[in-house]
Amino acid sequence: FNANVLMTENTFIVSGFNGRVINLFGTESSSEIVALISNTVEVPTLRLKSGSGKNFAICGLGGGVGSTTIAMNLAFELAEFKYSTHLIDFDRDCPLIAPYLGIHDLRRKPVKLMSNLLISQANFNDSINYFEFLQNQMDLGINNIFDLGSRTESPVDAEKLFVSRMDLASISIIQNNLLRGVFDEDSWLIINMRQSNNFGKKIEDQLIAILEDSKMKKVRILPFDIKSVEASQNSRSALLEVASRGHLRRSIRELAKELI
Repeated sequence: FNANVLMTENTFIVSGFNGRVINLFGTESSSEIVALISNTVEVPTLRLKSGSGKNFAICGLGGGVGSTTIAMNLAFELAEFKYSTHLIDFDRDCPLIAPYLGIHDLRRKPVKLMSNLLISQANFNDSINYFEFLQNQMDLGINNIFDLGSRTESPVDAEKLFVSRMDLASISIIQNNLLRGVFDEDSWLIINMRQSNNFGKKIEDQLIAILEDSKMKKVRILPFDIKSVEASQNSRSALLEVASRGHLRRSIRELAKELI
């Protein structure tokens, strides 16, 4: 269906929706809401020019696979390695970085969590100004991490990290993407939440067999670490203090070393 729809934060998009999404965060005045509804201009497709820093795009192969958790932990690791880093919530459908870190209305104002870690959320209601801000950051040579949610279209040339769960449904999704040629030799496949039981081992064996003849050679299987996941979805202090000691964070630290 085609329509303009008002969306509250963390609302999921219905399949087949072709209208313009308007995200509301509770701080808009009535006149601002009226202006947003009345504005029927299509959001332009804008491309960014890469700077001297590296760009990474985190793409979830489905919802709830842990792409946001991985994007946040990767950003903190790069920052702790002393690299200037910009974490960007570029998920049109369900932006989660702000609520996970307890930040109010990140879409309106970027937040500096560390001296070398900036976090922002794409403002698709004012895309031209936001893209100008992004381009300025690119020109500074900052390393950028885009959390794309379940989409794969990055606004800039980036090294892609596809994130999937370790279960039967995800294997079907991976097979389908392999047949469609979505993956290429320069992208990564991150299998999240590795199980240590017999069933998990069988799933892993099936996955390895599927990937043997594919171009996807950069595969990293991450452990199931509920403490790190919960910490990543709790607050910025917990993410720094608790998750940094977890198995997941240690695995992402090793991944960060390879990426950078």
